[in-house]
Amino acid sequence: MIRLALISFLFVAGCSHSIQSAKVSKDNSEMLYGEISEEQLYFDYPNWKEMEVQYNPNPDVTAKISEFKGNLNVQVFLGTWCGDSRRNVPRFLKSIANTDNLHLQIWAVDRHKKLDNALTEKYQIKRVPTFIFLNDTVEIGRITEHPVKTIEEDILEILNRS
Repeated sequence: MIRLALISFLFVAGCSHSIQSAKVSKDNSEMLYGEISEEQLYFDYPNWKEMEVQYNPNPDVTAKISEFKGNLNVQVFLGTWCGDSRRNVPRFLKSIANTDNLHLQIWAVDRHKKLDNALTEKYQIKRVPTFIFLNDTVEIGRITEHPVKTIEEDILEILNRS
């Protein structure tokens, strides 16, 4: 019996995904910092996932986003300490959830909106969140802090420019 329990435990432990917190202490508080994944963001900040689930984007607009045929890179700069990031990043991620042609790199910045790799200077990040859409290395659009319309409408407008 003990042997069966031990085997079961080892099987479950071996099959479970072992993600660990990536929070760091910076600027006298805990936050994510550096390149992160969507999975890491939601692991460390599960309330952000709740924000995504609660958001109801316009289905007509997200259907058009999901039909996007181009290939774009999107640099996402956020602050886990920032209310605008907490609101708009989950909305952004939900709006593009059915799109395979947008390749994300997510960067968590400190309260000074800086990273160790100088990307915030390269892309002139002054506010977060900032979503930068790139065709190769050429910027075709960005959403900074707040969308002009809705996040999904602003995304679609940028995609239509490419």
